[in-house]
Amino acid sequence: GGNANQFHLNHIRIDSCGSDGLRIDGSDANAGVIVNISSASNGGWGINDTSAFGNIYLGGNLDSNLGGSIRTTGGSAAHVIIGMYTELGVQPVAELVFPTLVLGGHLASSGSVSAASTAHINQGGLATRYPYTLYW
Repeated sequence: GGNANQFHLNHIRIDSCGSDGLRIDGSDANAGVIVNISSASNGGWGINDTSAFGNIYLGGNLDSNLGGSIRTTGGSAAHVIIGMYTELGVQPVAELVFPTLVLGGHLASSGSVSAASTAHINQGGLATRYPYTLYW
């Protein structure tokens, strides 16, 4: 048991783990803030966030993770990822689900996120991918 809601991780480096670099899971691991994470050369995802209601990621670098850069799950998990950098070509692309919101950073660039992902992605002030139809 226990409750880790509203946790804060600041300037962490995770390298060469046999599985995911950072794994956040469950209904009591939400509303957290992760600042400037470096997660590289791990056997799974750089970040694997399967929390129920979402967390915030500010900056960071994800490189050479065998599972992929970052994965979010859960239809109620409103993750926000701002300014995340990911290496292309050395790890599988990110898998992000709606209502995950990506704002800028290399993660928002073309080719960094799986075509099947349903996240809302903004790059350069424009919505470059969105999971719903806009009606004007």
